[in-house]
Amino acid sequence: MAEIRCVRESDYLRVAEICKNDLGYECEPSFVRNQIAKVLHSERQTVLVAQEDNNVVGYIQIEEYETIYFGPFSNVLGLAVADSYRNKGIGAQLLKAAEEWAMQRGAMGVRINSASTRKAAHKFYEKHGYENTKEQVRLIKKFN
Repeated sequence: MAEIRCVRESDYLRVAEICKNDLGYECEPSFVRNQIAKVLHSERQTVLVAQEDNNVVGYIQIEEYETIYFGPFSNVLGLAVADSYRNKGIGAQLLKAAEEWAMQRGAMGVRINSASTRKAAHKFYEKHGYENTKEQVRLIKKFN
């Protein structure tokens, strides 16, 4: 079993590598370092990492959110495990730890958005009790 702990700023290189190699997001390590620093000062979100043999092998980021139409929930912003460490229960450990974080804050549940192409991820989430409750389109407007 992996050790699950809160992210440290010194984890940024490994987290950036996992973001790139295992989620497909190109991101500068310095940007990831700055984002981790912000998270460490936030009371409304956290990043948890899985560590094996003193090496970060996965992470999950979760935040609190509320709307005017239902009570408090938490939202998983990202979950990834390095390819060579998959199918060892590490993703399940991270997900469980994030769910516990959400429950401790009074969340009614956890929401996860996942790209329609990530079929293996969908099966993983369903195996852990998540249901696909809505098909939706994500629209983004970027500012210069």
